[in-house]
Amino acid sequence: MLRWVAVSSAVMTVSSAYASFELALLLQNYNDTSGGGSGPSQMSITRWDAESRTYLGRFAVPVASNYHLALDPTAPGTVDVMGRLNSTTFEMRRYDYSTGSQVGHSLISLATTTVNEAR
Repeated sequence: MLRWVAVSSAVMTVSSAYASFELALLLQNYNDTSGGGSGPSQMSITRWDAESRTYLGRFAVPVASNYHLALDPTAPGTVDVMGRLNSTTFEMRRYDYSTGSQVGHSLISLATTTVNEAR
């Protein structure tokens, strides 16, 4: 009898466990209030399980507020944060979204030319 109770409670525990594979990544501005004050404002990527609405943590990214997130299907497990540094240079930072560590950084320069049409 005791063995049946232990096995049935183990089965009920395992069957009630739930994991979703729906990960939501949000690039957002937040204030670090860990010291009790309002703290400096910085950008972070917040991870959520979209289906169960579970908060999975955040990691800070050293970028300005005009950056955007992008997922590259050829680089699974990573997220790209992209933005414009100036009129001719764009920046892309790649992060492992499980650990929050930066795994890549690229600067992309665009050449601008002026075309004068003769009429």
